[in-house]
Amino acid sequence: MAVRLKKRSDVASITLITITMMCLHEHEEVVLPDTSIDIFFRDNECCTVFLKMTMKYGTNIVHVCEKLQKHIKEEIEAMTNFTVDCVNIAVQNLVYRKNA
Repeated sequence: MAVRLKKRSDVASITLITITMMCLHEHEEVVLPDTSIDIFFRDNECCTVFLKMTMKYGTNIVHVCEKLQKHIKEEIEAMTNFTVDCVNIAVQNLVYRKNA
């Protein structure tokens, strides 16, 4: 999993990445090794999360992405003082593997 931070590289950044990764782990449709997380900070209280990921073929992509967006936003805001402007998700690839 690739991680990039923009404008911060402190405990808050790592916390947001950890929360995002916890949310992703709950969705078996996401292929974690092929996922990257970018977090951009605006001011000291707002952030935007960008995900680029691979999903399993046959997944209802729109449904899973909407659930992930809501889940990540809610978890970050519940566990930190940050407000999430948005969670942008780009599905770059689909894989068809039994154990993907």
